[in-house]
Amino acid sequence: MSGVLCTWAANVPEASEQWYEENYIPAMTSKLSQQSLHCEVNETGLDTELDGVGEREAPWKWLTVYEMEDTVSAAEAMYDESNHPAMTGGLELARFDVRLYEEIQRWQQGDWQGDHSEVVSVAVMEWQIEEGSEKEVLDFYKAEAAPTIASSPDVLRFRMFKIKNATVKQADSYTTLEKKKLHTYLTLAELESEDWPWDVVIALGEKPKWKEYFEGQKVVKWQSSHYLVRRSYPEDEGHSGDA
Repeated sequence: MSGVLCTWAANVPEASEQWYEENYIPAMTSKLSQQSLHCEVNETGLDTELDGVGEREAPWKWLTVYEMEDTVSAAEAMYDESNHPAMTGGLELARFDVRLYEEIQRWQQGDWQGDHSEVVSVAVMEWQIEEGSEKEVLDFYKAEAAPTIASSPDVLRFRMFKIKNATVKQADSYTTLEKKKLHTYLTLAELESEDWPWDVVIALGEKPKWKEYFEGQKVVKWQSSHYLVRRSYPEDEGHSGDA
């Protein structure tokens, strides 16, 4: 099954940024992935309660999304030490949260050919449904919520994932997290604009079932983040980011 491997990075010193973007990510993309997007966190304009995927765990500045053909082999690769950054030379305080997700469903613009160099920003939402409500919430999300967001001409592709594995690399430790303590679902919107598609976001917020399930964090616990794309790999001359 296909999916994405998301690496959130925190506390990477400025002196190591060039190495991370120009050496490590390209090497991992070439070795493990079809292509990848490297992004930097941006303001969302959401309430503090909703703003910031993972912000309560670490000050994640960067998100790198690796496209994976097979999540089984990807899960194995997570434990291959040759794929881990050496936590030396300035990375002693850095933290890398690596999460593997299996794709459930996608909605894509019919005329978009999947060229990552056209993606300008990425909107991410992670969420967890309270026990006993999963079927009704997922039915609504697939039938109404996702198609509403995907209907925006700024949304090149909108995908829904379920978590498969999660690890944390920090100093000398490499820890596997318990999935039951994490948000189960992740949605990823690839945008051809730096801005959120506010028209469809507002339209979604007016739907009665969205208000019932998602407002107030009662049925669904969720957070969202917005990232600006710095680079796409393999590197495209027409989109090299601002690094």
